[in-house]
Amino acid sequence: MNIDAHRLWASCAGRGSPTVVFEGGTGSTFEVWKTVQAQLAPSHSVCSYDRAGLGRSDRIASPETAGSAAGQAPDLDASDREIEAAPAFPNIPLIVLAHGKPVLPGGSPNDPWEKAWRSMQVELASLSPQGRLEVAEHSDHSIPTQEPDLVVGAVADLTRDRHQVRKSLPV
Repeated sequence: MNIDAHRLWASCAGRGSPTVVFEGGTGSTFEVWKTVQAQLAPSHSVCSYDRAGLGRSDRIASPETAGSAAGQAPDLDASDREIEAAPAFPNIPLIVLAHGKPVLPGGSPNDPWEKAWRSMQVELASLSPQGRLEVAEHSDHSIPTQEPDLVVGAVADLTRDRHQVRKSLPV
């Protein structure tokens, strides 16, 4: 697929609605989603892609790093005003998948970083009255490769909920 002057390589499979698009984390290619994508393809349209500069996607002039992203950081006061003016999060089905094993080697669930991360995930899940947090007990940060069935189950739950919501809407 072409985005502006860059080509992003995508892998799409399956049929059905809705289409589910998977995006890997920083430094990840579509490969992390292969197992999940294969399991969902019989009943869903699924796509995953290589981020710009990774895998088979075009390289970009300057890959994004934490430093370059920080240099492009928006005016924080303006960002705060936008957040305050934003509408409430909609009452929609929401599943947040959290890692159960510490991400850092030798880490502990009691590390300040782990506690802060879990707190943010709990907060994210609570944005919707229909939100829930599911913990991938056997995974660090690689939930799609370490516990693909959990991801597949979450997508199936969300798409089932979507169809139930649509059926219940007045015509």
